[in-house]
Amino acid sequence: MKKEFFLSIISILIYAILVYIYIYLMLPIILNSIANNSLDLKNFFENEYSLYKTLTILSTIFIIAMTIIQYLISRFLILMFFDDEFKNVIYMYLVFLPKSLTVILSIIFFFVFGKYNYSLYIIPQIIGITVMMLFINHKIKNWKAVIVFSVIYILDIIYSFIQHTKIFHM
Repeated sequence: MKKEFFLSIISILIYAILVYIYIYLMLPIILNSIANNSLDLKNFFENEYSLYKTLTILSTIFIIAMTIIQYLISRFLILMFFDDEFKNVIYMYLVFLPKSLTVILSIIFFFVFGKYNYSLYIIPQIIGITVMMLFINHKIKNWKAVIVFSVIYILDIIYSFIQHTKIFHM
């Protein structure tokens, strides 16, 4: 139990550092793409560096909080559908290590291709969820539980895909 707790804390820290780096790299691109709105933001800060630093920190905290909320919802789904069978088996590191892999792949893709592209976002996400599902299945050896646990992450990718392609946008 202590080993899993320690691994979970370390994996959250690794994920936080990687997300911070990724956002720091992507923020200038994002702000340049919405130049008119970012000019309004720049008026609130004494210099551009403090704007980037503040937005990077807030975005990192928000992403980590959302990942923890996704994890808690997934655990709730497991408890709801599988009694206490997997109550103390699925630890945070089984989610945060694959999520860290996703961020590493996104950073590598960013450096290799030199720009943001939605395909370069979705491919690491799919790889990360697949690795997460394999990690969890290795730990609990029940594909039904793995799918129930992973449904929130899969829905996140589907929602992101719909938002990007604007399939239902009228």
